[in-house]
Formats: sequence, structure tokens, C-alpha cells
Amino acid sequence: MSFLPSFTTAAFAIAGLCCALGPVIIHLLNRRRFRVVQWAAMDFLREAIKRNRRIMQFRDLLLLLLRVAAVIFFGLALARPYYSASEEEYDASAPLHAVLIVDNSLSMGYQYEEFGETLLDRAKQVGKQFVDELPKGSRVSVVPLCGSGEAISPDPYRRKEDAVDALDKIEVVDRAGSIHLAASRASTACESAPRLAKRVVLLSDQQSENWRGAGSAKQFEAIPSMQIVDVSPETEVENTWVSGLAIQDGVADVETPTTFVVELRHRGPSERKDVQVTLWVDGAHSETKTVSLQPGEGTREITFEHTFSRDDVYRHRFDSNGESAADETGQGYVRPVFVPVKVSLPTDRLPEDDDRHLIVPVVASLPVVFLDQVSAANENPQKGIYGETFHLRKLLAPRTRRVTATSSRSTDELIRIDHISSNELSAEDLRERIRRARLVVIGGVAAPSDEVVDVLREYVLQGGQVVLAGGGRFDPARWSELAWRDGAGILPAPLSPEPVGASLQEDPANAKWFYLDFNSLKHHDYFVLAGNSEEQLTDLYSKPLFFKAVSADVSDATKSALIDEEKKRLAEVFVFLEESESRAEDRADKSTLSKDDESTQAEDEQRLSRVAPNWLQFGGSLLAHYEQARRLPDEDRQAWIEREAQRSTPSVLARFDNGIPFMVERNIGQGRVLFVSTGVFTGSGATLSGWNTLSQTHAVALFDRVLRAMMESTLPQRNFEAIEEIVFNVPKDGDTRYQLTRPGAEEVREDLFAEGAEIRSVTIQNALTRGTYEVTAYEAGGEQESDQEDVKRWVTPLGINGPAEESDLIYLTRDQFDERNSEQRLRWVGRDESISLAGSQVRGQNWWKYLALAVLLLLLIEMGMLAWFSAARQTTNTNGNS
Repeated sequence: MSFLPSFTTAAFAIAGLCCALGPVIIHLLNRRRFRVVQWAAMDFLREAIKRNRRIMQFRDLLLLLLRVAAVIFFGLALARPYYSASEEEYDASAPLHAVLIVDNSLSMGYQYEEFGETLLDRAKQVGKQFVDELPKGSRVSVVPLCGSGEAISPDPYRRKEDAVDALDKIEVVDRAGSIHLAASRASTACESAPRLAKRVVLLSDQQSENWRGAGSAKQFEAIPSMQIVDVSPETEVENTWVSGLAIQDGVADVETPTTFVVELRHRGPSERKDVQVTLWVDGAHSETKTVSLQPGEGTREITFEHTFSRDDVYRHRFDSNGESAADETGQGYVRPVFVPVKVSLPTDRLPEDDDRHLIVPVVASLPVVFLDQVSAANENPQKGIYGETFHLRKLLAPRTRRVTATSSRSTDELIRIDHISSNELSAEDLRERIRRARLVVIGGVAAPSDEVVDVLREYVLQGGQVVLAGGGRFDPARWSELAWRDGAGILPAPLSPEPVGASLQEDPANAKWFYLDFNSLKHHDYFVLAGNSEEQLTDLYSKPLFFKAVSADVSDATKSALIDEEKKRLAEVFVFLEESESRAEDRADKSTLSKDDESTQAEDEQRLSRVAPNWLQFGGSLLAHYEQARRLPDEDRQAWIEREAQRSTPSVLARFDNGIPFMVERNIGQGRVLFVSTGVFTGSGATLSGWNTLSQTHAVALFDRVLRAMMESTLPQRNFEAIEEIVFNVPKDGDTRYQLTRPGAEEVREDLFAEGAEIRSVTIQNALTRGTYEVTAYEAGGEQESDQEDVKRWVTPLGINGPAEESDLIYLTRDQFDERNSEQRLRWVGRDESISLAGSQVRGQNWWKYLALAVLLLLLIEMGMLAWFSAARQTTNTNGNS
């Protein structure tokens, strides 16, 4: 037991002690000495003053004590003191603050009974029984571990009935819980009623995954002891779930089969036979496959194929935030549309994970610019004249025009090729060509001009994607000189002036080759092809021979220097933006601008166009990105600069077996550059360099995957994890209202409110259930529900899914808990055990009332004393006068 009191708000007690010094200081000041002046009449008063001096000193001292005590007691009353006592026995007379944390993660939806009762239902029953046993006057905090779409108050409930109602509102959400999250929730809830003894209880199925990294005791220091109540099933569980859904190429093509890769997993005591796996596209059935799943076999991968028609594109043509997918040039659909796709399984005991959703970007035509040493007019395969990017163009667009089986008219390809030569290119022409391009591929170019590097840099800063490859007449010394610029160019890293090795054409008699190092690339998504085992991938990437490559310097010293330069550049950008804003405000105050003002304005506009270019058709606002960071507090802005500088460092995606990087990637602004250190096409002909045999093997298919993934990254995000808040950008249009439709049998619409000046966005709260959500924009005048269809501007689907790991139902046992738990504050409560109410108690919670009463009593005594002394003085004066 502690004999020293604790305080609800200790600051009030400290403030009371400080304020109590006030009467003491005033008392001391009133005792200052006076100058003695001899006065004959004073002799007659000395005798009377001497008689009253002791009484006056006693009065002043007593009043001082009363005033000091009143101030101290008042501060203590506001601080609300109480005593903590450790008691093992349960005291039914002492109220408690119960913090009831209910695990409502996806796994708690498991139906452990045939009639459909879930683990969450069991947890609620245990929780209600615990609430019912609490002493009279207790407070109860009900905390959904993974959040809730229902309105559940974070404040403790005074009535048990309210706590029970809050328990009933908790539903399973598509998220994962953890012991770390439970400790954080408990710490926050305990602060809401600090005057009562705490009883923290976690009701959970105790998935092993949720206890990862729970060995540290630091996370539990801020909370009292926690009882871990096990509500897991008694028998072995069985569950089948969709663990993944993706399209193989990242982007779906119109009228070309799109491959969907579905990952399934199964856990249980036996095989699950004849499982019907169904693909749904835009709400309609597409295909069903039947599979049998063995327990413990890991991930089972199956594929579906679906062909999106032009009708699909037309039907969703206003999905891109109100922008029509049709190109203003009339050359077809160049903006993506987004189509909802779902894969489903027959319902089992955990129905929440029996489907998975995906919003698929579908395009009819994406412009891609290819730049190499041969122009489109001069390229002639019959004469052996090829550009270095020839094979990449054929990978992305194997036919420039094709005729469907049902129509005699030709159709556009997914990739709209724009092939140009570096010799016939000006900077202005390049800017015009790439302003709509999702990707720029450069291969075999000897060296760029300064102006071309400037344009490409602006393109990448705005969000463009660039692939830069060797081969052909590639000159690493000139490229490094013109395009590195200490990190301010477009190269991911500086290049060694001399290449490694020699091409077949340079020294065919003494050819020496090297290979790809599979261990360096096997973990990156670029190189992992669906349906291929590690052995198959090893064999695939061991086929090409490499004779010549360019070495990129990705050393720590280079990265450190790049970080310093990038931080310096960003700091200069913020200084310029502040100074230009100040100059703009000064010009706005002038009625007439001088020539110097006009010159300064032109210089600011020109520099701004370089610092934050804004001509890329699909790119984001780089200026808004900078302005948001510039207006942060100094410390936060410095942290932002540090993150951006770190993000801009190059990373090696794959290496050769001689250690030279094969692919190097670097983020620049809102885009990125991928450098391939060797050529990308090999064959016979006068224009081909023979740097490798890559294009003569199936391994060249990796470039198809790489290029499509880079194009996909330029598309707006439409797939999210189940989280409590999603911020979704919308067009800047003040005459638009937005609504959200959540998935479910009943269509419920919620109003969304757009915020922001440079970038407008809406916030979607509690997207905690998987499915397809729809954000719909209406004209502001369409208030009647019957008019909404007529005034609809656009609809954008959003796909929400939870973590697949939450479906793997492996539970922690009591023995495993004892092994992992070195913290005495955690106590396991088994299924057949009761939650204990014993523990530390809190006394004297109501002392503040008595302290407040003491303050009132002291003030009354003070006033009584002053009145008595005043009356006594008047009586003395009256007797003296008489």
C-alpha cells in the first residue's frame, strides 16, 4: 500500500502550493520598518499600542495560516487526490474502471458452431458477463480493437446497460489485430477515468500472428495488468480463403485476353474437394473453375482469362474523376477506365474472406514514346536495319492493327507506339510528343543534348516514367557528363566512362560472357512470373549471355553525396517559392509595374516552370506538392526534405554474376527512371550491337512485365487496404457534391465533403469492410433522389480488401503464451476460467469534496475572525473616547 496520495491532475496541486506563497509574501511586505519620528504626543499612545501589539500579531499569523491553508486545499481539491492500495481480495464496495478491449478482426468472424455463432459472439457473451459482475458505480470503456463503423463512444460508460449496448454494436471488420495495438488502445482508455482502479481485459481468439514481436515489455509499461481471455475454438478449424487477386500485366487491354492470377489457401484437417472458384467482372459471371485444395500445401495459384470489350470502356468512360476517356485528338481512348472484378468461393465457416476484390484499369490505347538511334522511317527489318527498342515495341504491341473475329474493322492496340530517332528530335518536339505519354523508353542513343535532358527531367518530375538502356552507340562517358549533373539530371547514378566487356561485333573471336545473378533478382516483383516455380525462373534467367554492360556507381559515398545535393536543391526550391511569393505580393500592391518588376516577374515565371513544371497531361501538381511541404512547421519541413532526399537514392534491382548492376532504379520528383546497363535487343544487322543474347531467349519477357508495371504506376490508385480513413482526390469543381455508396445488400449513400485549395479531396471514413465502394459526383442542383441519375457526373469504384494473413487460423496455446510472455502484467484466462476482479484498489476518490468543504470552512472562519476583531476595535475606540 502506498501512503502517499496520487492525483488525478497533479498540476492543480502544484499550482495551489505556488499560489499559497502569495499570502506569505504579502504578510512579509506588510512588516516593513517605518522611520522613527519623535513626537511628544506619541508617549500617550505607547501604552495603548503595547497592550494591543501581541493581539494584532496573533491575529495576523492566524489569518495567514487560514489563507494559506485555503489556497492549498483549493488546489488539492482541484487535483482530486486518491490512494492506491494493492489487494488480492475482491472488494465489492469499491468501484472499478473496466477497460474491455474486444478483438473484432476478420478471424473473429469464424463460426465455431453449426448454427452460425461466431467467436465475436462468444467474446460479447463473456464481456457482458464481466460487465454484470462489476461493483456498483463502476465505469466501463468498450474498445473495438480494430475500429468500428458504428458510433461507439471512447468515453467510459456510467451505466452497465450502455456498455452492453456498445458491445452489441461491435462487428467484424476486415483488419488484423495485434497485442501491440491492444496495449496502445488500453493505454488511451485508461487515461479517461484515472480516479478508479483499472481492470484491463482483452477478449480475443489469440491468433499467433497477432503476437509477433510481443517479447518486449516496454509496450506494457503504460498500462496496468491485462487479462488475456482466450475465446478460440475448442476443435480444429477449417478455412479456405482467397489470399490474392491481381492481373498479370498490371494493365488490361481492350479486346485482348487479360490474365487474372488468383491465389488460394486452405487450412484444415482434410482435403477440400471440388471448390468452385468464380470470377465476376463488373457484377456479371465470367468463368468458374473447380479445384481441390490440400491442407498445408501453401498457396495454390490458378488463372482466369477475360476479354474486356469496347463496350466496357464506353460504359465506364467517365470513371476517371469526370474526365472522358476519349482523347481530344480523336485517336481513341487514352485515359483508363476502372472496372470492378471479384473472385469468390463457396461460403465456409469464415465467410468474410471467401471473396477478394480488384478495380482493374482498362485502356484501349496508351501512348508510349520509344527513342533510339534509328527513325521509324529508316527502320527496315528486311535490310537488317533495326532500332535498339525494336523488340520492346513488339513485346508491348505485337501488331499495330488487328481485325477481330466478329468485326471486319481494325482496332487500336493497347500501346500506341511513337517511335522517333534521337537525330531528328528537338527539345520542343520531344516535349510535345511525351506530354501524353505514360512511358518513355530510350535505348542505344549515343548521348542526349542538354535541352533533351532538361525536358526529360521535367517529364519525370511531374510523374513520368523513363526506361534508359544501353546498347547501340551508347556512350557512358557522354551520358554521365550530360545527364548526371550531380543528381540533377535523369541518370539514376553516375556511370563509369568505360564499359565492361566487348560486344560480339567488337571482338567476336574473343567473346567472354557473364550471366544474371538470380539470387539478386528473385525477390522483386518485376522478375517473378505467375505460374513459374523458382527452379523454372532460375532456368529462364540463366539462358541469356551478356558480353557488354555499363557499370553504374551505386556506392554509399555516391548515395550520401546525392542526399546532400537533393536536400540542398529542395531547400533552394522553398527559398525561391517564398521569395517569389513575396515579390508577387509586392507587385499586387502596385497600380503600375516598372520594367524591373516586369523583368523580375518574367524571371520568376521562367524559373517556376523549371522548378515545378506543369505540362504533363496526366501528372499531379508538383507545385501543390511543394507548397504543402513549404507551409509545414520548420521541424516537419526538414523531416519532409530528409524523406524526399532519402527516397531519391538509387536502388539496384538486379545484378550480373560479376557484381555489375543490371537494373538501377531511382525516384525523381513524382516519377522514376530505370536504367538497364546493357542493350535490350540483339540480332543480325548493321545497326545492332551484340551486347547480349537477351532478345533471343524467353527471358526478354521480363521487359514486358517491367514496362507494363511502370505504366500502371502512372494510373490513379483505386485499390486500398481496409483502413479507418482514405483520402481520395477529386477534380476542382465548386459546383459538385459527392456521395459514397458502400458495399452491401442495402444501398446506403453518405455525403462526402471536398476540402483543399490546390488539391481537392474527400475523406472516406471507416472503410473497414471488403468490397467495392463507389464515389459518385452529382451536380449541386440535384437534391431529389429521383433526379440524381439525370445529374450524375461520374462514378469511380474503389476496391477495399483486408490482409490475407488474418485468415490463417493458427492460435496461440497457453504453453506458447507462457514461453513468450516474460511480462507479469499479462495473465492468461482460459475458456473455462473466470475473469478476476481482484487487484489494486483506489481509495479516497471523494476526498476532493471534503477538501472543498474545508476551503469553505476556512473562509468562513477568516471572515468571522475579521468581523470579531473589527467589532472589538470599535468597542475599544468607543470606551477610549468616553
